[in-house]
Amino acid sequence: MVAAVLSIVLAVLGLVRFSQTAGPNLGVVSLEIPRGSHARAMSRLLAANGLIRHELLFYMYLRFVSGRSRDLQAGHYTFHTPLTPQQMIALLQQGKPRQVRVTIPEGASNQDIARLLHQAGLATQQQLLTAMQSPQLLRAFGVPQQQAGRPGQLLPASVEGYMYPDTYLFDAGSSPKQLLQHMHAQLQQALTPPMRQRLQQMNWSLHRLLTLASLVQQETATPSEAPRIAAVFHNRLAKNMRLQCDPTVRYGLSDFAGFYPPIASPRLRKKHLRDRHPYNTYVHKQLPPGPISSVGEQVLRAVLWPEATNLLYFVSKNDGTHVFCRTYACHKRAVKKWQLDYFRK
Repeated sequence: MVAAVLSIVLAVLGLVRFSQTAGPNLGVVSLEIPRGSHARAMSRLLAANGLIRHELLFYMYLRFVSGRSRDLQAGHYTFHTPLTPQQMIALLQQGKPRQVRVTIPEGASNQDIARLLHQAGLATQQQLLTAMQSPQLLRAFGVPQQQAGRPGQLLPASVEGYMYPDTYLFDAGSSPKQLLQHMHAQLQQALTPPMRQRLQQMNWSLHRLLTLASLVQQETATPSEAPRIAAVFHNRLAKNMRLQCDPTVRYGLSDFAGFYPPIASPRLRKKHLRDRHPYNTYVHKQLPPGPISSVGEQVLRAVLWPEATNLLYFVSKNDGTHVFCRTYACHKRAVKKWQLDYFRK
């Protein structure tokens, strides 16, 4: 019995001595500890990267002597070697995740957001697109679905438009749903009390606001024009006129791949304008089933407080600005000058 106790004491003393011995001198080493890593997995990872000399001794000290095996945190670490196992364990309790900076531009669609987050190494594009269609997130974000399109088809089918465009610092290792929830929380923060009050005064839902704002966002290249473009759409809705918004046509096509960065796609043809998909505002009156992209604060404000005007039409001048008209005759002249004749040159 005495011999057994003595052996245990010597083993513990040996582990304590090991814990106070500096490891290899590798200079500065950066290492990502994945989420869900347990003590043995961390020991194995540290040994594989040359940060400790003995994986088993490190694990035994961590598990049976230090009592800190449950305190270690996943995250991104920068080790200034050499370090003793005690110093290593102290660092591993801090858990500072590596952060990835990503800019989501105004007007980015789900396809664009998924591509940008994939390029940043945060998740695969398919993982993100699948998460965007999660019934759980649709409910959590308050996305109202309704029967549209084919029998049994509920639209919108995703959280399109419910993520705010901004520059983010995402924690590496975040799940696709966590990334989307972060961007949705930013949208809720961007909706200031005066904006929410104005929404109530208009008797509009958030979904209606985001839907119309996404159309204005896609049509606006010059920010100062946003309140006027919003007014045109408001006026057409009030008169039950078709909105005839080209981006809604493109959005609903089977080969749609996103708005940003500009996707190389063929120019819209007359056959596209006749396509009866639910988002085509050349075919269907009123708003489409849901947003077609993310929306920035300036456009949200433009839709809530549009310019006071009776304009009903606008035509692109192909330089980011538009010609606005009150009458169809004026509009026809603008189309001839800035579309038909312009592209014949």
